[in-house]
Amino acid sequence: MTFKFTPTIIVSTLLSVLTVISMSLSCTKKEDFQGSLSALDSLIEESVSLHSHLHPLRSSRLGITGSDSRLFTFSSQEIDRSIEKIDAILKGISTLPANHFDDNRLDESTMLIRWLQGEAYALEELQLFRTNPLIYTWMLEEAIYLIPSRHTRASDQEFEDYSKRLSRIPGLISNAVLLLDNPAEIVIGPAAFSTRSILDDTGNIRKMIRDRYGRVPSSLAVAMESIESFHEYLIHDLLERSRGRFILGTEVLSDIYRYSEQIDIELEKSSTEAEKSIRKYRSQINSIERNPELRESEHSMSPDSGIRAVLDSIEASLDSKKTFGPIGKTPFSLLRRTPPPLHEILPANPYLVIPDRRNVDIYSPGPELFSDGPCTRSIFAARGAERTSTPYMVYELYGVSSAVWEAGRQLCSNGTPALRLLSSELFFTCWKIHNLKELSSIASGMKMKIRKIHLENKIDDLTMMIVVFRLHSGSFTVDSATDFIASTLDIPVDEAMYKVSIAASLPSAALPGIATIMADEMVRQASTVRGERYPRKRVRRKMLENCGMPFSLIMDEIEH
Repeated sequence: MTFKFTPTIIVSTLLSVLTVISMSLSCTKKEDFQGSLSALDSLIEESVSLHSHLHPLRSSRLGITGSDSRLFTFSSQEIDRSIEKIDAILKGISTLPANHFDDNRLDESTMLIRWLQGEAYALEELQLFRTNPLIYTWMLEEAIYLIPSRHTRASDQEFEDYSKRLSRIPGLISNAVLLLDNPAEIVIGPAAFSTRSILDDTGNIRKMIRDRYGRVPSSLAVAMESIESFHEYLIHDLLERSRGRFILGTEVLSDIYRYSEQIDIELEKSSTEAEKSIRKYRSQINSIERNPELRESEHSMSPDSGIRAVLDSIEASLDSKKTFGPIGKTPFSLLRRTPPPLHEILPANPYLVIPDRRNVDIYSPGPELFSDGPCTRSIFAARGAERTSTPYMVYELYGVSSAVWEAGRQLCSNGTPALRLLSSELFFTCWKIHNLKELSSIASGMKMKIRKIHLENKIDDLTMMIVVFRLHSGSFTVDSATDFIASTLDIPVDEAMYKVSIAASLPSAALPGIATIMADEMVRQASTVRGERYPRKRVRRKMLENCGMPFSLIMDEIEH
């Protein structure tokens, strides 16, 4: 097994931090138990507040509108205050007796400690804000586009909050110029591409804002001027003195995944297994392409009619299961309600695992795939003829499956505030993988096509994982990584080079591939349970019972 799911760093820390002061529960007064619970609740509340301070962009995406005016700018004062707060909360937890809490509260405490340790590691040791400009360009995209692209009605305060957030962008960029120190050349290209894209989209941004609020805040022009200066800084000053190495090293890369997702990874062994899986999936694709059913469906069904059939099937499925109630027969060109696309769920600590934005295309004034957060409904729309190809639409519609939405609904309905904030990104990616058959069963006539698209995406995800692992361990050079991607995915060299730059810049680019391997590992583990005849059902059941939890805990549940 290439992924060790035993919660080594977290549970061992929890056992050492949460002091057991009594061997017998009967000797402890009821008031002491209640006091401990109240103290833990208070610390969790402080942690939620700290999260909103550290990650207001993520909080806004989750629908916490009280964070809409904020922007973390990496000032020394912000960092120092955050570290002091982290230390204080961890110290507070260390005074709580573990035997005062049931398993659920202990699990919640485990996640809390894991997150706090990861935040401290990101700010004090890893410090990507000194070496990776993509952390800033991601924040710029999110700060500018997220709030005005919402599809819920704007509150009376939203415009003012949004304007205040924009007014903090120059401060963020000023700190970026001060902090960025000798980054690698390969990470500057994607960052400059991002800033150029924002600047080129200024007209659409202004239209999107005016359509929502009827006016444009003056702070937007100031923000755009600062982004223009940052872009020039990236492509001239920073690029000219870029001599740094992008390689994180095996230990640092492992620490990132350990703190962010509570998993220990054997990088090279995982890469070797991924290569075997790629060969297997490629063989399955070849078999599908030879299947007459696929060819018949492609010839007999136009893109629009195929999409319409899938939409009708999904509507019927959702209506029959009473998931949301009737959706209504609106024209295909209009916005359509769906559950949130799961690839838009951000990691709990974006400064530790900078979000990979390659597949997120929600920021444009034209209708696209939008989400106001995992605990709210999303909007699905067709941009136009060029975006209505059957493969594209079918794959995105995969996220409409009621089974895929079930875990998110469970978390939003029953999860604690801390769990909703700190939930595992890998959990939702794996959940999506486990529910492929749901869409296949309701998308009549499209099963083979959906299966082929799914396999192609798994190959892409595993390929990126391999490149991330081998680049940062030093076993791949940029050239060998480019050749590997180009040959494995059968794409032009320039496209492969872009993917290499993403792999070099973002450890998060490996997460979908990690999820692919983990999903298979969960089924294998469930198959070893004595008397278990339906391992996939066991995996689904245990995941639903532990929505959003780290896989170390879910794997333990699967085993027992």
